[in-house]
Amino acid sequence: MKNCFLFVLCLAFICITGNAQNSVIKGFVKDSATGIVLESATVSILKKDSSLINYQLTDAYGGFTFDKLPLNAEVWMNVTYVGFKTYNKKLKLDSSNYNTTILLAPSFDDTSNVTVMAHIPIRMNGDTLEINPAAFKMDPNAVVEDLLTMVPGVTVWADGSITMNGRKIPSVLVDGKPFMGENDARLATQNLPKDAIDKIQVYQEVDRSLKPEERRKTDSLLTMNIKLKENKKTGYFGKAGLGYGTTDRFESDLSFQMYNKKTSFGVGGGYNNINKNINNLKEMFQNNTYRNYNPNLRNVGNFGTEGINKNHSFGGAFTHNFIETTNSRQNDRITVNYTKSGSDRYLTNQTFQNRTTEGRSQFIEDNSVTNSSSDNHSAGVNYIKTNSYNDNFNINGNASFNSGNNNSVRKTEVLDSLDNRVSMNDVINRGTNKSNNQSLSAGYSKYNYDNPLAQYNVNVNVNNSNSESNRYVTSVFKSLVNSADDTTYNRNYFNTSSNLSANANIGYNGLKRLLFGRFNFLE
Repeated sequence: MKNCFLFVLCLAFICITGNAQNSVIKGFVKDSATGIVLESATVSILKKDSSLINYQLTDAYGGFTFDKLPLNAEVWMNVTYVGFKTYNKKLKLDSSNYNTTILLAPSFDDTSNVTVMAHIPIRMNGDTLEINPAAFKMDPNAVVEDLLTMVPGVTVWADGSITMNGRKIPSVLVDGKPFMGENDARLATQNLPKDAIDKIQVYQEVDRSLKPEERRKTDSLLTMNIKLKENKKTGYFGKAGLGYGTTDRFESDLSFQMYNKKTSFGVGGGYNNINKNINNLKEMFQNNTYRNYNPNLRNVGNFGTEGINKNHSFGGAFTHNFIETTNSRQNDRITVNYTKSGSDRYLTNQTFQNRTTEGRSQFIEDNSVTNSSSDNHSAGVNYIKTNSYNDNFNINGNASFNSGNNNSVRKTEVLDSLDNRVSMNDVINRGTNKSNNQSLSAGYSKYNYDNPLAQYNVNVNVNNSNSESNRYVTSVFKSLVNSADDTTYNRNYFNTSSNLSANANIGYNGLKRLLFGRFNFLE
């Protein structure tokens, strides 16, 4: 009992001692000339080798707090604020609590009132948070996603989505534009090398998917903009793979993309017989990245699929920006894409069954062979032109053409207990199908906060679809016991459908102001 008491006492002492091995830094950042607190100043704590430990933006009172810092360690404190000189100080954390007030001196030498230092990892530039890749020591082959995982407060999830301090970042741009014309962040964060990045900006934007009158009532969205170095705005990357195994199993895939300041182009494809299917070009790009952190392993053969399936998919995407700008609010861009995919399936099935009927046992053998194929083509074009948040014009067109056929033969034999044939049944099934779909939509919206009477939107949509299927079934049943039970039939099933729809709508957002003036009686 005494030994147990001593063990618990030692364990408690170790826990208390372990908790005491942390240091806390608290302080305020103020203007040295006026004594006014500086909100959103960037305070960074770095190791002796300049690698980042943590960072914070000062609150509305100019305050900051860092806890769980190593005791008896030497660190550097770096404080930056636009228009002020950078503050650097070496600290020896020989106390569990360190309190300080930092006075930043105005910078009168810099005419732009902006101070940039290469070793500053994170800083506020107006209302934009800027991450400096040069301040993070990483592997030479690291990509943007690897860099983001090292930034305190930033989380990169398994599906490639990004959150910052718990808030999701739905839009990731490269030089103010969707990378490769796609809205999927992974194409940029998992392919662009860290050494090609000048800086990463995070700022707030309004949600353009909402109606103008709803935008003021909701929180703004976070947008991340990856700004490339001037000499890295042109580049290319790609991957190719080929594999061959036992029983003539094989797979192959290719992905290649290139870009410059105004244009991007990508091609991709794959062919295999291991039941690995890729539906479109976007999935091909997503599954052929240079991701090092939590790699994507979804693009694998599906062992639950029946039969042997040969799948193929290839296509290309082209994006061109008619204007050269890094402002995400200004767009004049067209995107064209095409994808061809299809499959060939071969399936055999054999079943055996014993059954007892009217006191007699029977043995049933069923054999079937199925061959099917599909061929799919899809193409799309999108044009968008925006000017700030006020004007938005877009045209979107898509077309798809699909065809397929299915052939199967099924033979069933029934034997009695003496292995004598009782009956035979042969069923032959042949079918074809084809379909096509086209859609076109266009819209224009104008928003004017100062003049609600000038707010309106126009949308036009046209859709056309056609489908056709044709199936022939031949069945022959022969009884070796009673010929009167013999049955033969041929059937043909033919189905066709078509649909054409068109609609247009005009919305005028200034009607309430027109009727009631500035008196808002409806809220």
